[in-house]
Amino acid sequence: KAKATVAAQELSDAAKRKATEVGNAVSDAASKAYDTVDNATGNRISKGIRAIDDAATTINSHVEKLSNELIPDDDYEETLNHV
Repeated sequence: KAKATVAAQELSDAAKRKATEVGNAVSDAASKAYDTVDNATGNRISKGIRAIDDAATTINSHVEKLSNELIPDDDYEETLNHV
């Protein structure tokens, strides 16, 4: 149980780090692009950034949910005893 819990937590942490890293890289690239274009294009880029932020939030939510499902709660052993 302990090894599975540690492995699940490590997987969750790694996924969160990667999602954050990718989100930051995309946001940085979009910001740089925004600085070099006119207002109309900049507004479209801003909408794209918001959509990407929303997607990153959704991904993080799914990662959190998955990690909660993978990491057994305190009743894990008790549940196994009843199986």
